[in-house]
Amino acid sequence: MTSTRMRLVVAAACLIALTGCTAGGGEPDPETVESAPAAEDGADEGGDAGTVSGAGVEDFDADDVIVSQEVAVPSSPEDIATIGIHSLTVEGDVQVLRLVITPHFESKGASDTVNVYDVFDKQKFWPQLVDMENLKVYSPVSETAQAWASDAVYTKTINDEPMVVWAVFAAPEDDNETFDVRLLDSWPAFTDVPVTR
Repeated sequence: MTSTRMRLVVAAACLIALTGCTAGGGEPDPETVESAPAAEDGADEGGDAGTVSGAGVEDFDADDVIVSQEVAVPSSPEDIATIGIHSLTVEGDVQVLRLVITPHFESKGASDTVNVYDVFDKQKFWPQLVDMENLKVYSPVSETAQAWASDAVYTKTINDEPMVVWAVFAAPEDDNETFDVRLLDSWPAFTDVPVTR
């Protein structure tokens, strides 16, 4: 057999093999086709299979505060805010302060927004945790002058509607069970706020 004829025979055999594999219109042979794995529950058809990431939403009840007080804006005494506080929560190397602030501002209409900056009398939102026993004061963690805290301008609500405000501090250096929390010098401090670990 000449080499040219041998090449034609090999080419014809390859063509027959490929045609058998890719011919359209026919049903695939169930004995030669592996069944595709079934989609997992929650998988998006047409996309990658969904995975359980563990993501969720923080369980936080605005009404579930341990103590609250009414304070007046120093430069505008007719503007009142109710400030409630949750226990300080230690999460690894940090502890988190969570406040629930509800403005009752005479200077604002029912649909006007009130932000944290308004409540804090145009001052920086810079709460402090005071450890009276060990004579230490904790300020919010900050990086390049940006505090790990709610944005004072963009955290806002309307009159009589609560907003959640937070700040992050270093975890206690000592075995603290409580801290005093100071928000503004002209307002009474929250005393003996418990630390939850």
